[in-house]
Amino acid sequence: MKKLFTLVALAALSSVLSAGAADFIIAERGKKPEVMIVVPADARPVVVSTVKDFVAHVVRMTGVKLKSGTEAKPGQRVIRLESAAPEAVYDGFSYEVTDSEILIKGADDRGVAYALYELLERFGGCGWYSKTF
Repeated sequence: MKKLFTLVALAALSSVLSAGAADFIIAERGKKPEVMIVVPADARPVVVSTVKDFVAHVVRMTGVKLKSGTEAKPGQRVIRLESAAPEAVYDGFSYEVTDSEILIKGADDRGVAYALYELLERFGGCGWYSKTF
């Protein structure tokens, strides 16, 4: 069963996303990566660079380097990215979680980027600070 707006917890050196009775583990210190980020083949530079940034931050937090690509192997657990979700508002996003997938739907490319940064900020403890805020 899918849940909307379920978010990732990168607490205690691991990331866990609640998906009903099971947990969706994104990365866990000392273990091999089991999740792949699936990026659309036609992804624009903002999405590609955000995925690289997300992977780098997960490495810093857990020591695990997630792989990314345009296709996953059958049965592979994935974080799948989609832009141009008609139900999302401008720059908005949503999450749908199953036992094998986190689907990130962005209204546009920036929505996808914001969704990935939201995962890092809210549950990974990555604060984004600026002199102008």
